[in-house]
Amino acid sequence: LVTTGEYQSAFDHFDKAAQLEPKNPDIWLALGIAYGLTGQMNKAEASCRQALALQPDSAGIRFNLANALQGQGKLAEAETEYEAALKLEPGMAGGWSMLAQARVGLRKFEEARVAATRALMLVPRMGEANFTLGCAEEALGNKEQACAHFRLAAEVLPGLPDAHLRLGQ
Repeated sequence: LVTTGEYQSAFDHFDKAAQLEPKNPDIWLALGIAYGLTGQMNKAEASCRQALALQPDSAGIRFNLANALQGQGKLAEAETEYEAALKLEPGMAGGWSMLAQARVGLRKFEEARVAATRALMLVPRMGEANFTLGCAEEALGNKEQACAHFRLAAEVLPGLPDAHLRLGQ
């Protein structure tokens, strides 16, 4: 039901599943993802924390918890969870990209550059990682590198207005 946008029905079924099997981390994670998709980040965080308590060694749960934290502006906590997820699954390009975003928000531009570069080593044309690397390079005063990454981000994600805005500036 989440895939068809029927979120309330999905929540009803997830709630029922959680009542029937409260110690199943997959149920809590699915609930957290659904809350995140609907912008209910505090509920997404709570559901992901429930899942994490049941399965602390899951990179996917930690990644989704970090997304919920970042969505609430809790960037330092998000950074910690992205790092923990990447220790468990270092080949997660999206994790490196999101870690880079959190670090840009924390004004840790050198560290953001490293994380975005790791994402791009895994998926060279990842639009989000190129955009974030562009932001880090721009903040570090590397205008030409920033433009190159904004240009690639705009090419890969033509619907990303910020890439076009930054490129135009």
